[in-house]
Amino acid sequence: MSDADRRARSFVASLPAGAAIADERSLPPLLAARLEQAKAARPGVVADEERFIARLAGSIQEGDDVAAALAKLHVGDLWLACACEAGDGAAIAAFEAEFHGTVRSALSRAHRTREELEDAVQAMREKLLVGGDGSAPRISQYAGRGPLLAWVAVAATRTARSATRKVTREAPASDQTVFDRASAGDDPGLALVKQRYKAEFKIAFEQAFAELTARERNLLRLQYVDGLNVDGLAAVYGVHRATAARWARAARDELFAKTRDALERAIRVDRAEFESIARAVQSQLDVSLQGLFRSE
Repeated sequence: MSDADRRARSFVASLPAGAAIADERSLPPLLAARLEQAKAARPGVVADEERFIARLAGSIQEGDDVAAALAKLHVGDLWLACACEAGDGAAIAAFEAEFHGTVRSALSRAHRTREELEDAVQAMREKLLVGGDGSAPRISQYAGRGPLLAWVAVAATRTARSATRKVTREAPASDQTVFDRASAGDDPGLALVKQRYKAEFKIAFEQAFAELTARERNLLRLQYVDGLNVDGLAAVYGVHRATAARWARAARDELFAKTRDALERAIRVDRAEFESIARAVQSQLDVSLQGLFRSE
């Protein structure tokens, strides 16, 4: 059995259930090509080929067309991540040279003194590249579906946010003061909602957020917690910016629609008054989201 065939067999064995391979005969040359592209993208970095092939397979999601998904992966970044996970010195040096500034910039928002910042940078380095307490280094979670730079930026930003708020990014998305955090220049309609329907709005808002899909919640967190714009979202998900913009807009629209439905069930007013309330809520949705996530 040739090396190419052996790699293909190992790759298929590691694929998730439901991944579709249109033509298995095309798989050995496709994997060989992606392997060579990965090596060419990171000259001097040495990774274990079998581990890399397993990482490629692990980056394929259920329902993906395997050939199409492989073509989109950032294989050079994945090769570097694979080598870093194994502790390759050249890979770690390349990683630090390329991403140290990104990590430092993100953490500087949460640590004002030089000493605190240096300690935080070192702790983040260990978390990404070393691991600890029996856990694998965080770099092992990188799947190659977006640029490694964007992945590192999000990881560092979330760490900085956790440091200032003393909670993990998995904290429940609820806040008893979310509606109080709307802007000082509220319009009369919103002032009415805050005064008369504050409790109902908060309940409706939290219920609506909980009913969103995992991707919709994550898109909103990436925007309102991590401050990513459309280009940043596109990089994280490995999609075109137009697709990322459509997803983000759909997530906000879905949140408003669900909030509106829950609020309509909770309060008893005539149609005209409710439409005024709904317009006020929609006009301040982004402000409310920022307040919601800042409290996590």
